Amino acid sequence: MGRATRDEVIRALGEPKSSELIEDGKGPAEEWLHYEGGADVPEELVFAVDVRTRVVLNLIVYPEKVKREDAIKHFGEDYTLARYEFCGGFDEEDYGPVYETPTGRFLRLEYRARGIAISLQSNDEVHYISYESRPRDSKCKPN
Repeated sequence: MGRATRDEVIRALGEPKSSELIEDGKGPAEEWLHYEGGADVPEELVFAVDVRTRVVLNLIVYPEKVKREDAIKHFGEDYTLARYEFCGGFDEEDYGPVYETPTGRFLRLEYRARGIAISLQSNDEVHYISYESRPRDSKCKPN
């Protein structure tokens, strides 16, 4: 992450199933490239690409039926447990900028030094695994 380009992803995996432009007005616009599971891709993958530089910012993997304890066995015990909440104005959205808060509804296991974050669902299953090129940095304030 942070070095590979959009063109390299497409060369390796082919054209994405779909793509979308994400602009929240608080950072650079991103293009999200969506790949569905299949022969070469075992799960759903989403690459977030900086529209301006065309560099991959992060990769999100949506695994099927992976439990929290299985993720910890795989990635290790050196995680930080963090909670996040949407920034003001994004409460009704499916995605948007977030900020870290002890009362946040979104729980993540974070391997910050390695740029890996694991989002957990309420049933302790992994929602997604994010490989990030930069630390999560939100300037928004609580509602």
